Amino acid sequence: MLSQFVVKVMVEVLFTPLTYRIVRALKRAENEDYYDLQTNFTPFSLKA
Repeated sequence: MLSQFVVKVMVEVLFTPLTYRIVRALKRAENEDYYDLQTNFTPFSLKA
């Protein structure tokens, strides 16, 4: 079980740079990148 965990983590570590390149290329090709600037995601509100 431990060896499978280590193997899976190493695969993800190795593929992370490739994944970031693919995502960056897709965002550049689609020319879209959405940000939620007006939304407050905090569950703690100080508004009275």
